Amino acid sequence: MISVCGASGIVQGSATVGADGHFTAPLSAAQLNGGKLLVGQTNTAGHVSPNASLVVPDVTGPDAPSQWVLTSDGAPLSGHAEAGSTVQVRGADNTLLGTTVAAADGTFSLESRTPYPFVMG
Repeated sequence: MISVCGASGIVQGSATVGADGHFTAPLSAAQLNGGKLLVGQTNTAGHVSPNASLVVPDVTGPDAPSQWVLTSDGAPLSGHAEAGSTVQVRGADNTLLGTTVAAADGTFSLESRTPYPFVMG
């Protein structure tokens, strides 16, 4: 028997291991990107394995950048995006004009190397 627990130790799902060694354990609730799960096994004699730890993969795309500010005086383009996400700025013809990574607080800033206007992408 396989048991899948959340980081708090509450069982989120369980499954019986098939003859081929594979299992599928449906979980009782959706898991958050980057969340941790513990997976353990109990054999037919009742012996319990140590838990294996796994991290829930991030499969959700970020929201579009927001709160961005673009001025005609040459100041950097700035705004807010998912922390650690890559922000690309593209021209109207989809040409990549610049790339930056949002800071831990979600803010980003990108110096202009081409004439305005930008199209956010």
